[in-house]
Amino acid sequence: MNDSDQTLGRVSVILIMSIVMGGALALISSAADGWFYPEIALMFGLFIGLFSAIYNIPLLMNTDLRKSIPLSLTASALMVWVVTLATNPFFAVLAGGCTQVVCAIASLFLFRRPDKRPHYICRNCDYDLRGITSDRCPECGAPRHV
Repeated sequence: MNDSDQTLGRVSVILIMSIVMGGALALISSAADGWFYPEIALMFGLFIGLFSAIYNIPLLMNTDLRKSIPLSLTASALMVWVVTLATNPFFAVLAGGCTQVVCAIASLFLFRRPDKRPHYICRNCDYDLRGITSDRCPECGAPRHV
């Protein structure tokens, strides 16, 4: 499996997770308020999920999805439940979408994936540095990582 296949897989997982999570959060908020317009809430939630995917995809690309997605799910569901009890369910879904983005930013710092390239590959331009005696990459001039 090459890098473009892995990237496409990660993007599709994050996109589907965001949209489904937006719809699920909307149904949770609608049910918590006595089924407050569930069909409109679902459509609104799917829209918020799609909108939050625009932010989630670049933020979660370099994180461990097995850790960052559960964090986002738990925090967003908790936020929706709390805001639904306090106000309108539609505000709760909006707050849940914002919480997704905040969790994605937190995951960027907490669950960053380690760089799995070998030590002889330049971190900047992927040039193979085997056999190069210089302490800098001849292709881009970046310092060699040991």
